[in-house]
Amino acid sequence: MNVVFLIVMMNSFRHLAPLIEEGIKRKHSIECWHDYSVRRDGSKGYLFPDIEKAPFREPHNPGIKSIAFHTKTEMAKAIISHPNGTFFVSQYPIEFFLSPQHVNEFKNTWCTVMHVHDSFLELKRINPEDLQPGIKKLFFPYTAHYANLGLQYFDKFLPFGKKYFSEPETKLFPIGCPILDPKLLQLSKAAIRKKYNIPEGKNILLYLPFTFNFDAAKGHRQSIAWQAAFAGIHIKRKALKKFNSNTFKIDPFYKRISKRLSYFKTIFTDTQACKWFINTWNEPAVINTIRTFCNRNNLHLVVKPRIKFDFSEEVYRKADLVVDDDESQYFPSKLQELFCICDLSIGYFTTAVLESVYCDVPHINLHYPDTLSYNPHRKFWYSAQQGSLFSFKGAVWDMHIPNFIKEFPKKEIAHYNMAPDKRYTYMQTYTGLEQPSTAEKFFSILEQEAIS
Repeated sequence: MNVVFLIVMMNSFRHLAPLIEEGIKRKHSIECWHDYSVRRDGSKGYLFPDIEKAPFREPHNPGIKSIAFHTKTEMAKAIISHPNGTFFVSQYPIEFFLSPQHVNEFKNTWCTVMHVHDSFLELKRINPEDLQPGIKKLFFPYTAHYANLGLQYFDKFLPFGKKYFSEPETKLFPIGCPILDPKLLQLSKAAIRKKYNIPEGKNILLYLPFTFNFDAAKGHRQSIAWQAAFAGIHIKRKALKKFNSNTFKIDPFYKRISKRLSYFKTIFTDTQACKWFINTWNEPAVINTIRTFCNRNNLHLVVKPRIKFDFSEEVYRKADLVVDDDESQYFPSKLQELFCICDLSIGYFTTAVLESVYCDVPHINLHYPDTLSYNPHRKFWYSAQQGSLFSFKGAVWDMHIPNFIKEFPKKEIAHYNMAPDKRYTYMQTYTGLEQPSTAEKFFSILEQEAIS
């Protein structure tokens, strides 16, 4: 059986690596097609899909063939001319790679692997009038519940999406979350602790900083004002988002002053932002709260930022360890290594909650104001209702930031113990269970489809 994996950026391996490894293990013909048309020097240059940095490559993996395509046209031609009987696997629908006329020439099977709710949101990029009938498509959502949420989303916002992701247009096979592999639960905790120089006798709290993102909020005044009050005025460093770059630099003094003046102007034109500013409900207050909690509970405070987001300077000062990450390491990623050794994680509506619960780590979701859910699409997916991805008592605790700042320093870590029954139910609902693995289920389905 021939299976082609499309590597759009290096972080494609975040979702596809466990599947690739299983395909190699089963001795199928595996190809990874790397899209070299993306810019090395752009804002996502650090994610350039360099074959030399891939977790699977020759000669260490003789069962795999890696090919670079330097233009999207070159890749598109290869897709439609490939021999029949091939399964093409991507995080994205076929329409993201082929024009309508080229889609009509596709004679193989297209497999879309879910990558959180973006798989449903991104369908907005497809023009319904361009859809071609008769394409054999398979969609692999995490769970039946997650797939149903997607269909509810389509009912509300994108009616054509429900048809696109339903039979007979597309076959659905819930298989679990590909980034979560039983291999994670077998990693050597001692080796990981040694790698990150974690002191003996210290348990770990993992903090995922607020993802400060002015660009995404353009046109949403309240969101920009709140972000400025919560994080913007406290940022000195800027992420370097270039190919082969893995660092932050401190902006020159004049540039920081200019930004702060701009942020203050924005804050004082918004009532809510003013309130947060006056009450010092900000990221420095959050990290100080976490620092107090860690001191009380003898915890090592580890911070794992994402290189594409700047974060508050106070986080650097209060953390015991900041793990920089250019996102070139996958299977396991640095984040997954940290989840394997930590005892509690904290973040802001981050889908890393899935990895946290899978690794049996209780998670606290820091609930920011609804103004950040500035469009109904985002609001649909970032719900904190009890039973949702971000609020599942016994596994995931949702706390509004002002309450967190006030209450968290007084807590004992035992207050956030994971309840095994809640973890099981959460995984049934959102991630899929550990056994059989997602990769095993995926290839069992492909093998069945190949002979049907």
